Amino acid sequence: QYESADTAASASRSRDVQLPRLAEVGTGGKRPRTSGSGGGHQMTIDGSLQRASSFKAGGEMDATLRDALLFMEMRQNLPLSFSDGEGFRHFASKAVPLWSPPSRRTMTRAMEDKYEVLSVLVKDMMEELSTVCLTADCWTEKHTTQSYLGVTAHFPVNVEMRPACIGRVKLDQSHTGQYLSGKLPEFCADWHIDPLKVEAVTVDNAENIKLAVKTAFGESKLVNCFAHTLNLIPKAALGMKSDKDAIPNVPGVPEVIKKVKAIVTLSHTSNNFADEIRRVQVEHFDKNPNLTMRLINDVVTRWGSTYMMLKRFLEMQRVLLLATSKFPAVVMLNAAELASLKSIMGVLEPIHDATTEMSSETSTSISKVIPLVALLQKAVQNVAVDPADAVARRFKQFILDEMVRRFGYGEQNTRQAASTIVGPRFMEVYFQSPLAVSKARKFLETEIVKEMIMDSSEPTDTNASQGNAQAGGAAGAVGAGAPSRLWSSHAEMAASRVSAYSDDINGRAMTQLRSYLQRNIVPVTENPLQIWEALKSTYPQLYRVARRLLNVMAGSVPSERFFSTAGEIMDDNSTRLTPKHFQQRIFLKSVELSDWEKARLKDSV
Repeated sequence: QYESADTAASASRSRDVQLPRLAEVGTGGKRPRTSGSGGGHQMTIDGSLQRASSFKAGGEMDATLRDALLFMEMRQNLPLSFSDGEGFRHFASKAVPLWSPPSRRTMTRAMEDKYEVLSVLVKDMMEELSTVCLTADCWTEKHTTQSYLGVTAHFPVNVEMRPACIGRVKLDQSHTGQYLSGKLPEFCADWHIDPLKVEAVTVDNAENIKLAVKTAFGESKLVNCFAHTLNLIPKAALGMKSDKDAIPNVPGVPEVIKKVKAIVTLSHTSNNFADEIRRVQVEHFDKNPNLTMRLINDVVTRWGSTYMMLKRFLEMQRVLLLATSKFPAVVMLNAAELASLKSIMGVLEPIHDATTEMSSETSTSISKVIPLVALLQKAVQNVAVDPADAVARRFKQFILDEMVRRFGYGEQNTRQAASTIVGPRFMEVYFQSPLAVSKARKFLETEIVKEMIMDSSEPTDTNASQGNAQAGGAAGAVGAGAPSRLWSSHAEMAASRVSAYSDDINGRAMTQLRSYLQRNIVPVTENPLQIWEALKSTYPQLYRVARRLLNVMAGSVPSERFFSTAGEIMDDNSTRLTPKHFQQRIFLKSVELSDWEKARLKDSV
């Protein structure tokens, strides 16, 4: 008994000695400071109580944590009742014991308050913008079959393009162009967007939305979605015509794709076939069993998914040749069909790359359209195709013909051509038509003149009198000590020269544009908005014109992503979400963290 007591006492002393030594490991061998060391800062009792009270409802830390929790719920698409869950409450009790997580009702009020604050900030920002580009599209929610018109705004902030998924308008009538044309101004009014500052509205090829934009903003403001138009070309080449005869646009191509599709489908429905594909990769190609590749199935309405399916099929063709040998029912592609498929993929690859690039929201995409079309045509033309391969040869020619048919008049679009010219990466390099260049230059000179007129804050008479005064001063300087009658007409002649120069605003606009076009083209990797910031003082009026034109989006992909986000929010578990809260969640999900932090929630208990 006494021995046990001595052992316990010894262990206690050992702990008293060892624990400080363990603590020294993380302090470089130095003992940590304590309240008695003289150099430490120990929190006072009042400070401890104040910090503890800040975690209570209405406290500073409570508001900070609640705001961060709301951001997580909005960004990760979590339900507002997430904080009521047992798992999160257990985590919070361990991570922040002094904090009591808010209820669903509290988070709902916090969401409403946050939306009010941020929406006001966005509206104020929209009022101050000098230019804005809109994208618009219609969408029907699958659970309620309610239709909406979604609109996103895009504008330059310093040297970056900023998107804002700012709203959607409920549609309760037939989606005619006339009806939609009334909804667009309604949207602009709600978000304090001046219609005169709308540089362009980018939409897909639906006739109703195109008519709506023409009616509401004018035909010059309409921009057809480049990505949507481009996607129609491979979709038509890979599939069938829409007529009753269902004749292939390119005979032979649907048959090859059908064979590939059958093999891919079998790999997703037959365990034996899927296991054989994995076994072949492991045994014959030394693949890690956990890193084997699978065939990708496509979606009928998305040609990009068909491209990925065919690409993966070609990557695994050697594996499939071995795997299908054990399944006599599977019809593998023969050598000629595989050769045709490789050529087809060579033609599709640059189109797929262009679609991916033009889907970016942060790049100034309107200036890329004319260069991309020229580069696409050149890339497709350079694809090597065996003259004996009739399928691949017809496929390539069909793609080239469709490009000419759909994009052959792109240079004649003055706004698009002007956007390319003010793009310091391209200027006039890719133009084929001198007439198109001339029209675009004239358009830019007119816009520069408008900016010069706006910069002129004084009437012409005042400017003339100032010119006369300057000329008179010059006459006095030149004619100092000379007979006054000899130099009496000099002031009048000098004033007429100054006046003529001041009135030649068109000439100055032309000079400014020509001076810009004499500059060297910058690398394609450079940010055009950043380049123009450096040129701002040299070409002040052209700078403002370029900022407007480079702001225009060439694709309506952002509005499509807007509705993709809406579909994620309105899932099977959120069908009871009210339209008001639905709009708030869509908006808050798109807010960047930096903007979110600018609008910290106030106490909203």
